[in-house]
Amino acid sequence: MDCCNTLQYLEGAAYIAIVLAVLGVPQMLTYYFERRDRRRERDDDRAIAERQRAADQAEAERQRAADRAEAEQVRREERAAAERRHLEMMTALVALTDRNGHTAPDQSGLIAQMQQRITDLESYVQEQRNGNAAPGA
Repeated sequence: MDCCNTLQYLEGAAYIAIVLAVLGVPQMLTYYFERRDRRRERDDDRAIAERQRAADQAEAERQRAADRAEAEQVRREERAAAERRHLEMMTALVALTDRNGHTAPDQSGLIAQMQQRITDLESYVQEQRNGNAAPGA
Protein backbone atom coordinates (compact mmCIF):
# COMPACT_ATOMS: atom_id res chain seq x y z
CA MET A 1 0.00 0.00 0.00
CA ASP A 2 2.91 2.26 0.62
CA CYS A 3 3.81 1.88 -3.01
CA CYS A 4 0.33 2.99 -4.13
CA ASN A 5 0.48 6.12 -1.99
CA THR A 6 3.85 7.01 -3.42
CA LEU A 7 2.52 6.46 -6.92
CA GLN A 8 -0.41 8.80 -6.24
CA TYR A 9 1.95 11.47 -4.96
CA LEU A 10 4.11 11.09 -8.04
CA GLU A 11 1.05 11.35 -10.28
CA GLY A 12 -0.04 14.49 -8.46
CA ALA A 13 3.43 15.99 -8.72
CA ALA A 14 3.59 15.14 -12.43
CA TYR A 15 0.17 16.69 -12.99
CA ILE A 16 1.23 19.86 -11.14
CA ALA A 17 4.45 19.95 -13.18
CA ILE A 18 2.47 19.60 -16.41
CA VAL A 19 0.04 22.35 -15.39
CA LEU A 20 2.90 24.65 -14.41
CA ALA A 21 4.68 23.88 -17.65
CA VAL A 22 1.58 24.49 -19.75
CA LEU A 23 0.71 27.68 -17.95
CA GLY A 24 4.17 29.00 -17.11
CA VAL A 25 6.28 28.27 -20.18
CA PRO A 26 4.21 30.27 -22.69
CA GLN A 27 4.10 33.16 -20.28
CA MET A 28 7.84 32.95 -19.72
CA LEU A 29 8.48 32.69 -23.46
CA THR A 30 6.20 35.64 -24.16
CA TYR A 31 7.98 37.68 -21.51
CA TYR A 32 11.39 36.69 -22.92
CA PHE A 33 10.45 37.55 -26.53
CA GLU A 34 8.85 40.85 -25.52
CA ARG A 35 11.96 41.86 -23.57
CA ARG A 36 14.18 40.82 -26.47
CA ASP A 37 12.09 42.84 -28.93
CA ARG A 38 12.08 45.90 -26.66
CA ARG A 39 15.84 45.61 -26.22
CA ARG A 40 16.35 45.36 -29.99
CA GLU A 41 14.08 48.35 -30.60
CA ARG A 42 15.92 50.35 -27.95
CA ASP A 43 19.28 49.40 -29.49
CA ASP A 44 17.99 50.32 -32.94
CA ASP A 45 16.73 53.66 -31.65
CA ARG A 46 20.09 54.35 -30.04
CA ALA A 47 21.93 53.44 -33.24
CA ILE A 48 19.67 55.70 -35.29
CA ALA A 49 20.12 58.54 -32.81
CA GLU A 50 23.90 58.04 -32.83
CA ARG A 51 24.01 58.08 -36.63
CA GLN A 52 21.90 61.24 -36.68
CA ARG A 53 24.14 62.87 -34.08
CA ALA A 54 27.23 61.94 -36.12
CA ALA A 55 25.62 63.31 -39.29
CA ASP A 56 24.71 66.54 -37.48
CA GLN A 57 28.26 66.89 -36.17
CA ALA A 58 29.70 66.26 -39.63
CA GLU A 59 27.37 68.84 -41.15
CA ALA A 60 28.27 71.36 -38.45
CA GLU A 61 31.98 70.75 -39.12
CA ARG A 62 31.44 71.18 -42.87
CA GLN A 63 29.60 74.44 -42.19
CA ARG A 64 32.39 75.68 -39.90
CA ALA A 65 34.98 74.82 -42.57
CA ALA A 66 32.95 76.65 -45.21
CA ASP A 67 32.62 79.67 -42.90
CA ARG A 68 36.37 79.66 -42.25
CA ALA A 69 37.11 79.43 -45.97
CA GLU A 70 34.70 82.26 -46.70
CA ALA A 71 36.22 84.43 -43.97
CA GLU A 72 39.71 83.73 -45.33
CA GLN A 73 38.56 84.67 -48.83
CA VAL A 74 37.09 87.92 -47.51
CA ARG A 75 40.36 88.69 -45.69
CA ARG A 76 42.37 88.03 -48.88
CA GLU A 77 40.06 90.25 -50.90
CA GLU A 78 40.29 93.02 -48.30
CA ARG A 79 44.10 92.73 -48.29
CA ALA A 80 44.21 92.88 -52.10
CA ALA A 81 41.88 95.89 -52.10
CA ALA A 82 44.05 97.65 -49.51
CA GLU A 83 47.17 96.95 -51.57
CA ARG A 84 45.42 98.21 -54.70
CA ARG A 85 44.29 101.41 -52.95
CA HIS A 86 47.78 101.96 -51.60
CA LEU A 87 49.30 101.43 -55.02
CA GLU A 88 46.78 103.81 -56.61
CA MET A 89 47.50 106.44 -53.97
CA MET A 90 51.25 106.16 -54.46
CA THR A 91 50.84 106.33 -58.23
CA ALA A 92 48.61 109.38 -57.93
CA LEU A 93 51.09 111.00 -55.56
CA VAL A 94 53.98 110.45 -57.95
CA ALA A 95 51.91 111.61 -60.92
CA LEU A 96 50.81 114.71 -59.03
CA THR A 97 54.38 115.48 -58.05
CA ASP A 98 55.56 115.05 -61.65
CA ARG A 99 52.68 117.10 -63.06
CA ASN A 100 53.19 120.03 -60.71
CA GLY A 101 56.89 120.16 -61.57
CA HIS A 102 58.01 119.79 -57.98
CA THR A 103 60.96 117.70 -58.91
CA ALA A 104 63.78 119.41 -57.14
CA PRO A 105 67.24 117.96 -57.64
CA ASP A 106 67.30 116.54 -54.13
CA GLN A 107 63.92 114.80 -54.67
CA SER A 108 64.63 113.11 -57.97
CA GLY A 109 66.31 110.14 -56.26
CA LEU A 110 63.34 109.73 -53.93
CA ILE A 111 60.90 109.87 -56.82
CA ALA A 112 62.93 107.33 -58.75
CA GLN A 113 62.86 105.02 -55.72
CA MET A 114 59.10 105.52 -55.35
CA GLN A 115 58.54 104.79 -59.02
CA GLN A 116 60.66 101.65 -58.77
CA ARG A 117 58.77 100.58 -55.65
CA ILE A 118 55.45 101.16 -57.42
CA THR A 119 56.63 99.08 -60.36
CA ASP A 120 57.71 96.34 -57.95
CA LEU A 121 54.36 96.47 -56.16
CA GLU A 122 52.46 96.30 -59.44
CA SER A 123 54.48 93.23 -60.43
CA TYR A 124 53.91 91.65 -57.02
CA VAL A 125 50.15 92.28 -57.13
CA GLN A 126 49.97 90.89 -60.65
CA GLU A 127 51.89 87.77 -59.58
CA GLN A 128 49.56 87.34 -56.58
CA ARG A 129 46.49 87.63 -58.79
CA ASN A 130 47.90 85.13 -61.25
CA GLY A 131 48.95 82.81 -58.43
CA ASN A 132 45.55 82.98 -56.72
CA ALA A 133 43.68 82.50 -60.00
CA ALA A 134 45.66 79.42 -61.09
CA PRO A 135 44.72 76.97 -58.26
CA GLY A 136 41.05 77.90 -58.34
CA ALA A 137 40.77 77.67 -62.14
